[in-house]
Amino acid sequence: MKNLMYFSSITIGIFLLFIGIRFLVIPEAGEVGFGIVFNEAGNYSFHYIKGIRDLFSGVFLLYLLKVRQFKVLGWFLVLAVAIPTVDTWVVLSYNQADMLKTIPHLSAILLCLVTGVYFLVSRQKKVHANETDEVELLTSAQDGQGLQTEIRMRIQAQASTPLHYHDQFQEFIEVEEGELQVLVGNQPILLQEGTSIKIPINTPHKFSNLTSEKCTIKTTLRPGNKDFESAMLIYNYLNNSGKVN
Repeated sequence: MKNLMYFSSITIGIFLLFIGIRFLVIPEAGEVGFGIVFNEAGNYSFHYIKGIRDLFSGVFLLYLLKVRQFKVLGWFLVLAVAIPTVDTWVVLSYNQADMLKTIPHLSAILLCLVTGVYFLVSRQKKVHANETDEVELLTSAQDGQGLQTEIRMRIQAQASTPLHYHDQFQEFIEVEEGELQVLVGNQPILLQEGTSIKIPINTPHKFSNLTSEKCTIKTTLRPGNKDFESAMLIYNYLNNSGKVN
């Protein structure tokens, strides 16, 4: 189903590019394809406006596909239903309720609505944790919408990360169970259950579990980062295999 919806989105984007270019290059042909014919007397203002609108819409849609912003794409397609809806009304008003000429616009309404709703309601895949897992992938930048990565981590007692920084994303750390000491720059901050902290890009930081119990945290990366996800899942596999601690 996902591949079908992806192909459907590509089709919509390419079709919008075609319509936009046709209105700009061959205005009268675009007019006929739209479903209305009138004597423009050499004034193609309507055609150029329509062409630029569709060309921009097609480019933006294909860009969202390229960067895998599926949730944004879903909203874009659902809201864009207003355009073919108004186009349908224009064609019906001009052609005195000739439904045959509205077929392209009605098809666009259906295609945008079905595809958009799919991307809005589809859920990203999750990696379900086992009892021995230290890392659980909650939201993936790839299977989600690329907006963020969410990972649940279980920090062993007396465990600590080295001082490090991230140059591609900001990090949000929320303590779900236990407590965690976070060093941001030179400032130590104690996080308890239900509290969180934002760590900006390029900010040196480390976190430590100084207690005798495990600490569970949820870390959120914005924008999401597939490489970070892969690294954490590889670590989790090595940990479960006894190759690292």
